[in-house]
Amino acid sequence: METIYKYPLEITDKQEILMLEGAVPLCVDFDGNNQLCLWANVNDTAGKEKSTIYVLGTGNPMPDVEMEYIGSVRDERTNKKIVFTWHVFIKI
Repeated sequence: METIYKYPLEITDKQEILMLEGAVPLCVDFDGNNQLCLWANVNDTAGKEKSTIYVLGTGNPMPDVEMEYIGSVRDERTNKKIVFTWHVFIKI
């Protein structure tokens, strides 16, 4: 059955997460607990596979790999005077 799942992310340049096979990323944002998350449309009967996620700050170099853009999010959690923007990609 198709379902929307939430996957917590770390704020780090590159990470691998276990997602359901064929997951379609929808968006990224901070949830109610200030955790950066990726929401994806999944088939909840599918098996799991590793996905490589990139969380890149503005001004940081782009990796030399084929990626698909998921979204950008402003991070105002720690200091309202300093705002970071994170750009999230998935390796294809």
